[in-house]
Amino acid sequence: MVRAAIVLLASRLLSLAGFAAAQHHAGERISLTGMVQRWDGWWYVYLARSGYPRSLTIPGHPKYGPWGFFPTWPWTIRVTHDVLRVGYPMAGLLAVTLYAFAFVLLLRVYAARLVGDAAADAAVVVVSVFPGALAFSLDYTEAGFLFWTVAALLLLDRGRHVPAAGAVFLACATRSTGVAVIAAALVLIVPALRRGRFSVLLPPIAGVGAFALMAWFAHARTGDASIWFKAERQWDQHLDLGRGIWRAFTHTVPIGGPDRTAWSVQLAMAVVLLALLALAAPRWRTLPLTAWAYLAVTAFAIFAYSNVGPRPRLLLALFPVLVLAAAELRRRGPVWYVGAVAALSALTIVVAYLTMYPPAHVTA
Repeated sequence: MVRAAIVLLASRLLSLAGFAAAQHHAGERISLTGMVQRWDGWWYVYLARSGYPRSLTIPGHPKYGPWGFFPTWPWTIRVTHDVLRVGYPMAGLLAVTLYAFAFVLLLRVYAARLVGDAAADAAVVVVSVFPGALAFSLDYTEAGFLFWTVAALLLLDRGRHVPAAGAVFLACATRSTGVAVIAAALVLIVPALRRGRFSVLLPPIAGVGAFALMAWFAHARTGDASIWFKAERQWDQHLDLGRGIWRAFTHTVPIGGPDRTAWSVQLAMAVVLLALLALAAPRWRTLPLTAWAYLAVTAFAIFAYSNVGPRPRLLLALFPVLVLAAAELRRRGPVWYVGAVAALSALTIVVAYLTMYPPAHVTA
């Protein structure tokens, strides 16, 4: 546990170094509160401070609006602010840090079940230096969502359906991508029911209940339970089965075009993912059915919606792949393992810099 905590702290210095270098290059005052509110972080802090409006948008933001974000994380920031009496951006950072610690510790337990204790330590390092982990230095939902997700997967695999229902509920109440956790719960229903374990129904019911609660909240606030779907269209989230990603990789990146830098980062991350998948291939059989279902739905959500795409923080949600790849890297020896950790660390600094440097327009 101590090793995992030290690794996480050390890895956060990578993203902070990239953030600070970008602010300095842009001629801005290096500011921690400015860093944590980059991109969606600003929206979460705004919602924690001001709450949800009764309309789809707010003044000054006619195209994008706050209803694209579930309220659980803004409420977490607000509670942290009210209890600790710190500013909203710092409250978000404290909550993110606490969730990130909890995530890596629970990930260590989950990885040990898949690949053994020694390889689990390597998995914590690889996940911590993966570029997507820069979200642990922003007021983003990733740390909280991943904690509840790995908790759900671990509890489901142990057959502890009642506490698993709580974890599934909180994962779904944090992000809409919690539907992947529901899928992980659904694959256990038939074999468990054959053994007479009706408690297996609780986790998927809890997940659906979380989404129903979000709809109720939206209706109570705006009179429109479907406002979440309108917000997704407002943020240009639509299913195109990855055609936009393919077009960007084959045309925008090679010949230049709008957001070329952002798409170049996503292309680089897609290549990294392919390398990790190749490394993990010899160990696929160790994955439980819950992990397969979770990975399938998560990967679909990433690559079927081109305006989502293989961004670093979204690929971090494929953490079971990182666990298997880390175990294989460790088995191949220190040259492979240290080389991969060094390469991922360098890439994290670069991506963090581009995320914070305004002209690059690389979204976190």
